[in-house]
Amino acid sequence: VVIMKNFVFALLFCIGKILLGQESNKIMIHKGNQSYEKQDFDEASYYYIEAIKKNNNDFKALYNFGNSLYKKGMYADAINEYQNALKNTQNRHEQKITLYNMGNAQFLNKDIQSAIKSYQSALKLEPNNPDILRNLRIAKKQEEKQKKQPQNKNQNIQNSKLNQENTQKEQEKN
Repeated sequence: VVIMKNFVFALLFCIGKILLGQESNKIMIHKGNQSYEKQDFDEASYYYIEAIKKNNNDFKALYNFGNSLYKKGMYADAINEYQNALKNTQNRHEQKITLYNMGNAQFLNKDIQSAIKSYQSALKLEPNNPDILRNLRIAKKQEEKQKKQPQNKNQNIQNSKLNQENTQKEQEKN
């Protein structure tokens, strides 16, 4: 009987700890989203990292962290987080917005070929999306420019008209 009581107590303790951890993960994402909306990307990143520490497979935390890094101009790091987010979702909408944002980060990181691949993958999920189609056209034009002018390969492509007004899809809300 004592062993059974101890077992039940230990089981309830573990379940409670798991539930509190999940709730606190959601709270961290929510706080990160609030900071992101205030354009405090450093603070948002902090909260997303805390959420990832609690659950490193949480799509929303990974994706939103990628968005914060993107906004801070840390494109290579953002790409890495988008790749991690992609590994943690089977949802087509989440895949599409992640691929789109990853393509934007790759473009700004001067990896035009990878950006084109990301946009093409996003288009497979939503073939008529005007934002994806526009950015794919821009990336292909940039690729053609680079092929024609190999001596200017390191030109500043950030000034291109990469749909800056709609560069990222909205944050995932919890």
